[in-house]
Amino acid sequence: MNQPPASVPALSIALTLCLPAALSAAEPVQSPTEADSDTVTEQTFRAGHPVGSFLLRPELAAGLLYDSNIFATRSDEVDDIVTLFTPAVTLVSDWEQHRLQARTGATLARYRDNEDEDYEDYWAELDGRYDISEASNVFGGVGYTAGHEDRGSPDETLVGDEPTTFDSRHAHAGVAHRFGDFNLRLGGTFETLDYDSVGPLNNDDRDRDLIGLGARLGYEFHPDYEAYVQLIRDIRSYNDPVDDFGYDRDSDGERVAVGFKGRFTNRLQGGAYLGWIRQAYDDSRFNDLSTPDFSGALSFRATPRTTVSAAVDRTLEETTLPGASGYLLTEASVNAVHRLDSRTRFSAGLSAGKADYRDIDREDMLYSANASLRYYLTPRLYLDAGYRVITRDSNTRLEINNPANLQKIDDYSRQQFFLTLGTLLYPIEGMPARFPASPDRLALAGPGWGGLYAGAPIGHGAHLLRTEGVRGGSGIDHGEFSDEGLAAGAFAGYGLDLGRWYLGLELEGEDTGGDIYHRKAKADSRTQDLEVEETLGLALRGGYRLASGTLLYARLGRVETDFKTFYTLNNAPANAVSRTFEQDGVRYGLGTDIPAGERLFVRLEYSYTRYDDYTVDVVSDREDFNPKSSFFNLGLGWHLGGSRSHEPGPERVALRGFYAGGQLGHGALNSHLTGSHVDSGSGPFDFTGDFGDNSGFTGGVFAGIGNNWNRWYLGLEAELEASDADWKHIREPNGRNFQVEKKNGYGLGLRGGYQLDNGTLLYVRAGRVRSRFATGWIKGGNPDNDIDRDDTVSGNRFGVGADIPATCSLFLRLDYSHTDYEDYSFTTSHASTDSMNFDNSEALFRLGLGARF
Repeated sequence: MNQPPASVPALSIALTLCLPAALSAAEPVQSPTEADSDTVTEQTFRAGHPVGSFLLRPELAAGLLYDSNIFATRSDEVDDIVTLFTPAVTLVSDWEQHRLQARTGATLARYRDNEDEDYEDYWAELDGRYDISEASNVFGGVGYTAGHEDRGSPDETLVGDEPTTFDSRHAHAGVAHRFGDFNLRLGGTFETLDYDSVGPLNNDDRDRDLIGLGARLGYEFHPDYEAYVQLIRDIRSYNDPVDDFGYDRDSDGERVAVGFKGRFTNRLQGGAYLGWIRQAYDDSRFNDLSTPDFSGALSFRATPRTTVSAAVDRTLEETTLPGASGYLLTEASVNAVHRLDSRTRFSAGLSAGKADYRDIDREDMLYSANASLRYYLTPRLYLDAGYRVITRDSNTRLEINNPANLQKIDDYSRQQFFLTLGTLLYPIEGMPARFPASPDRLALAGPGWGGLYAGAPIGHGAHLLRTEGVRGGSGIDHGEFSDEGLAAGAFAGYGLDLGRWYLGLELEGEDTGGDIYHRKAKADSRTQDLEVEETLGLALRGGYRLASGTLLYARLGRVETDFKTFYTLNNAPANAVSRTFEQDGVRYGLGTDIPAGERLFVRLEYSYTRYDDYTVDVVSDREDFNPKSSFFNLGLGWHLGGSRSHEPGPERVALRGFYAGGQLGHGALNSHLTGSHVDSGSGPFDFTGDFGDNSGFTGGVFAGIGNNWNRWYLGLEAELEASDADWKHIREPNGRNFQVEKKNGYGLGLRGGYQLDNGTLLYVRAGRVRSRFATGWIKGGNPDNDIDRDDTVSGNRFGVGADIPATCSLFLRLDYSHTDYEDYSFTTSHASTDSMNFDNSEALFRLGLGARF
């Protein structure tokens, strides 16, 4: 129940001209329990409350939305939780001839912490068709929308203390006639847009009228295929002679195109057109536009329960950005909907677009991805849960105050999680009262996990260190450091099977690598080095056995680790501290044991450990050390004891085709810094340090396609992610403050793997990603020398993981990757300059849910 968007004339007229000559008497409603079919057409039902010769369809939805960046800013993001309430009513005629439909609704939003962002959107529409004869009809409609502009709009400057609101009044009308195999449609659209001013922001110069006139001639050379030619006249007239920047934005133009549409098979239908756009502007400073125009869409019923659609489109959009006449928006998207069973639907989508601004040097790349799951509690009551990530990557990079402070001011990323409860408040004729059994469930099979076991893992991860200490009797230094390393060890334990639930106790030991080093080559500065050595631990594990026999578990336990610590003042080496501290810590994590034979199993596990603090005293310094770690382990284990029953697992699910899903990650952002400092005219002093932290989370969406040859698999996967991972170094009250934040990224990679007997895919991945990092550097009291810069860099990503079947279509994913990014450098503008190089890397674990279509 989404609000209808304000129309764009060229698009509206094209849609108007594509209206079919005849429609069914009562628009059917698709049921959540429709039967399987290998055609595009699905089983539908007559729906609504009879009101005379009309059907009334009220709907209601209420939900919560978490938005990580409600103002769509490049930095200093503000998050909030939004409560949404959406009622809607449709009244549609139940006639054998002619058609009339009325729709009205609203979306009411209330922000928990930012009440000025609250909005109320309303809409009402009336449209219909009058059949003059079997070959001719007239059609038309009117509508009104009171909406708001999203903060991510390119025309949103954040000057207004509330979202920009607008009114849209729109209408369309036309006539259609069929003569033989030809059909002709003539029509027009009109829309007037009235934007409200917000605070000091004047939006009156955006008010405009949009007029579209068009004709389309089609030829049906086959019952399933039609070719056509269409011509559209596009007139855009602003109320003000010039906008606030002195530009006359009136324009007019034409669209001419030839196209084709058809039903190619009973599972595939679509169409496309190719043409030309011409738009002339009244302001002589704007160049007239003349460029190719195209659009296309395909809908494919990949399986009886799966529909995949793809589209590409180009439109000319308006803007009031100074110097820009508008922007040419080219978008491509792929969406998939898969019915897991009669109650459950999984959907996912990816889109990419390019906004090419005319007459100014700006190009925006727009990326969006989403994944959601809908579950019908009853045939008319449903629950939606989903995730969306949105990114804008612009080529604008401005120098702010000094040459090193380069900001991509138009970039942003945002993550949104939503939960919605909705209901259809009307009867659906013929809908079953109960849901049939799910065809997507796996047969319960696989061995239990009780008894003794032992194994050996190898691992990779990051050791983290937070420090806090007094400097020279005054001032406090806060540091966050990190270094990646390998680990190897052994584990052994005993567990109990409690039906499909599991409870066990496990002993572990490991030897890890990792050397966190920091030094500034100045006499009164410090050198510190931390090496992580042996670890022993004991933990409880509790979990649940999936139908495939795979055990998903969580762990909680205590560990003891040796930290070899070196700390010294450079001018007092005789007082250096060099000793090993034995520290206790709490370790918690999650993982999976996957059966790979009658006794053999494969383990994937991610754990996070927080250790007790310890203190190092050197001369006048007192430094508190707070170590942590986050590690991923890949291991092999063996069940001990007598013979074990081993039921045959379910038939392996084919891995070929398209898949998509969402994932949530946690890991460590690491930055190796090298360079030189100049302090009050003295120096330069060499500086090096392993900085980082693992306090951030990463959300994202993935989609790919692959094929399996017997048990072997090869595929291609795209991913889009947003992150709040960062680390900081702070010196109070005076000194250098610096930090790095990872904002967003996207990538493409290959996956190759092997499918086990129970259907689990074990894989390795390799690919390229591109991510934006925000780097801050503050020194001295002059803010003009401060740095808050953006660098978008590429990196190589390698990883391992497992796709574990949860049903015949759904799978759980555990994925671990390491990404090594290109480095970047800058030199500050202070009289006592600093020159620094940043070499970033990331160790990232992600837990995901996906579906195969």
